[in-house]
Amino acid sequence: MKTKRILMSALGVVICGISVGMFKHAALGVDPFQSLMSGLDAVISIRFGTLYVIVNLILLLFALVFDRRKIGLATLINLFLLGYIAEFSQACCRSAFPDMSLPGRLALLTAAIVIMCLASAFYFTADLGVSTYDAVSLIWSERQSRIPFRICRIICDLICVS
Repeated sequence: MKTKRILMSALGVVICGISVGMFKHAALGVDPFQSLMSGLDAVISIRFGTLYVIVNLILLLFALVFDRRKIGLATLINLFLLGYIAEFSQACCRSAFPDMSLPGRLALLTAAIVIMCLASAFYFTADLGVSTYDAVSLIWSERQSRIPFRICRIICDLICVS
């Protein structure tokens, strides 16, 4: 049973990485954390996959210090694979669709949303840990019981988008 959950987590991360690459190529918006990553990618001249690992290792340290229970095998799979898969996926999209019109970008965005939903279903159902970014809001809301999770998440998202 554990093997099935590990495979579900890995498949979820792979599919998510493909979706993130599609979002990035469509250039019509990404989630707050990917917005932060794209901003950092624009100013730091290392590969996106490597940058993703570095930023997530910093967030992992936070989670390990404050609440290790949020970290699981899926967290590590996400940390080490997602950035490189997104980088590869975006390169494939760039190669396959070099000059996309707005309708093409909208179609790619729509496909990326559907694919992300599928990826999330695999990743969440496996229940083997959360991403390091998700862990920050969860840990913060649990340690500050007077601030609900939704507010902690909104603040984290606003910080990333800023």
